[in-house]
Amino acid sequence: MLVQIALRAGESSSVQNGIAGVVRVAMRKALGGDADRAFVQVIVGSRETENPQRYQGDEIRIAILIVAADKFGARAKRKLFGHIADLSTRELDVRRDEVVTGIVETPSENWSNGYDERQWLRYMSYQLP
Repeated sequence: MLVQIALRAGESSSVQNGIAGVVRVAMRKALGGDADRAFVQVIVGSRETENPQRYQGDEIRIAILIVAADKFGARAKRKLFGHIADLSTRELDVRRDEVVTGIVETPSENWSNGYDERQWLRYMSYQLP
Protein backbone atom coordinates (compact mmCIF):
# COMPACT_ATOMS: atom_id res chain seq x y z
CA MET A 1 0.00 0.00 0.00
CA LEU A 2 1.28 3.44 -0.92
CA VAL A 3 0.04 6.60 0.83
CA GLN A 4 0.88 10.08 -0.41
CA ILE A 5 -0.03 13.03 1.79
CA ALA A 6 0.12 16.52 0.27
CA LEU A 7 0.20 19.68 2.41
CA ARG A 8 0.22 23.31 1.38
CA ALA A 9 3.40 25.28 1.94
CA GLY A 10 3.30 27.19 5.20
CA GLU A 11 1.44 24.44 7.06
CA SER A 12 2.38 24.30 10.75
CA SER A 13 5.22 22.05 11.82
CA SER A 14 2.85 20.15 14.14
CA VAL A 15 0.71 19.18 11.14
CA GLN A 16 3.75 18.40 8.97
CA ASN A 17 5.25 16.20 11.69
CA GLY A 18 2.01 14.59 12.87
CA ILE A 19 -0.07 13.80 9.81
CA ALA A 20 1.74 10.59 8.83
CA GLY A 21 1.21 9.20 12.34
CA VAL A 22 -2.46 10.18 12.29
CA VAL A 23 -2.98 8.41 8.96
CA ARG A 24 -1.14 5.28 10.15
CA VAL A 25 -3.24 5.08 13.34
CA ALA A 26 -6.46 5.58 11.35
CA MET A 27 -5.44 2.90 8.85
CA ARG A 28 -4.55 0.47 11.64
CA LYS A 29 -7.97 1.04 13.30
CA ALA A 30 -9.95 0.75 10.08
CA LEU A 31 -7.95 -1.78 8.07
CA GLY A 32 -5.99 -3.79 10.61
CA GLY A 33 -2.33 -4.69 10.96
CA ASP A 34 -1.58 -4.77 7.23
CA ALA A 35 -1.66 -0.98 7.30
CA ASP A 36 1.63 -1.02 9.24
CA ARG A 37 3.42 -2.08 6.06
CA ALA A 38 2.21 0.92 4.07
CA PHE A 39 4.76 3.23 2.48
CA VAL A 40 3.79 6.74 3.60
CA GLN A 41 5.21 9.88 1.99
CA VAL A 42 4.46 13.46 3.08
CA ILE A 43 4.95 16.20 0.50
CA VAL A 44 4.79 19.92 1.22
CA GLY A 45 3.67 22.08 -1.69
CA SER A 46 5.65 24.83 -3.35
CA ARG A 47 5.63 28.39 -2.00
CA GLU A 48 2.85 29.37 -4.40
CA THR A 49 0.44 27.11 -2.46
CA GLU A 50 1.05 29.19 0.67
CA ASN A 51 -1.10 32.16 -0.44
CA PRO A 52 -4.57 31.71 1.14
CA GLN A 53 -6.10 34.46 -1.06
CA ARG A 54 -5.44 32.36 -4.14
CA TYR A 55 -7.48 29.47 -2.75
CA GLN A 56 -10.55 31.27 -1.43
CA GLY A 57 -13.42 28.84 -1.26
CA ASP A 58 -11.03 25.87 -1.28
CA GLU A 59 -10.27 25.15 2.34
CA ILE A 60 -8.45 21.87 1.80
CA ARG A 61 -5.25 21.83 3.86
CA ILE A 62 -4.44 18.13 3.61
CA ALA A 63 -4.95 15.82 0.60
CA ILE A 64 -4.38 12.10 1.11
CA LEU A 65 -4.15 9.53 -1.70
CA ILE A 66 -4.05 5.84 -0.85
CA VAL A 67 -3.08 3.39 -3.59
CA ALA A 68 -3.84 -0.19 -2.59
CA ALA A 69 -4.07 -3.65 -4.11
CA ASP A 70 -6.88 -4.57 -1.72
CA LYS A 71 -10.58 -4.00 -2.15
CA PHE A 72 -11.68 -2.53 1.15
CA GLY A 73 -15.44 -2.27 0.72
CA ALA A 74 -17.63 0.72 1.47
CA ARG A 75 -17.84 0.17 5.25
CA ALA A 76 -14.04 -0.04 5.70
CA LYS A 77 -13.55 3.07 3.56
CA ARG A 78 -16.09 5.10 5.56
CA LYS A 79 -14.45 3.92 8.78
CA LEU A 80 -11.02 4.94 7.48
CA PHE A 81 -12.22 8.36 6.30
CA GLY A 82 -13.93 8.95 9.65
CA HIS A 83 -10.86 7.95 11.67
CA ILE A 84 -8.59 10.22 9.60
CA ALA A 85 -10.98 13.17 10.03
CA ASP A 86 -11.50 12.56 13.76
CA LEU A 87 -7.80 12.13 14.54
CA SER A 88 -6.83 15.14 12.41
CA THR A 89 -9.29 17.28 14.36
CA ARG A 90 -8.28 15.95 17.76
CA GLU A 91 -4.51 15.60 17.27
CA LEU A 92 -3.68 18.33 14.74
CA ASP A 93 -6.48 20.90 15.11
CA VAL A 94 -7.45 20.47 11.44
CA ARG A 95 -11.19 20.61 10.72
CA ARG A 96 -12.89 17.66 9.05
CA ASP A 97 -13.73 19.70 5.96
CA GLU A 98 -10.06 20.65 5.51
CA VAL A 99 -9.00 17.04 4.84
CA VAL A 100 -9.78 15.09 1.68
CA THR A 101 -8.90 11.41 1.32
CA GLY A 102 -9.06 9.28 -1.80
CA ILE A 103 -8.46 5.58 -2.36
CA VAL A 104 -7.36 4.05 -5.65
CA GLU A 105 -7.69 0.26 -5.66
CA THR A 106 -5.79 -1.71 -8.25
CA PRO A 107 -5.59 -5.46 -8.81
CA SER A 108 -2.57 -7.05 -7.13
CA GLU A 109 -1.19 -8.12 -10.52
CA ASN A 110 -0.68 -4.42 -11.35
CA TRP A 111 1.69 -3.89 -8.44
CA SER A 112 4.93 -5.54 -9.42
CA ASN A 113 5.94 -4.50 -12.95
CA GLY A 114 8.41 -7.41 -12.85
CA TYR A 115 9.65 -6.56 -9.37
CA ASP A 116 8.40 -7.60 -5.99
CA GLU A 117 6.09 -5.16 -4.16
CA ARG A 118 8.82 -3.66 -1.94
CA GLN A 119 10.99 -2.81 -4.95
CA TRP A 120 8.00 -1.32 -6.76
CA LEU A 121 7.13 0.92 -3.80
CA ARG A 122 10.73 2.10 -3.52
CA TYR A 123 10.79 2.81 -7.27
CA MET A 124 7.48 4.71 -7.15
CA SER A 125 8.57 6.84 -4.20
CA TYR A 126 11.08 8.53 -6.53
CA GLN A 127 8.52 9.04 -9.28
CA LEU A 128 5.84 10.80 -7.25
CA PRO A 129 5.95 14.59 -6.93
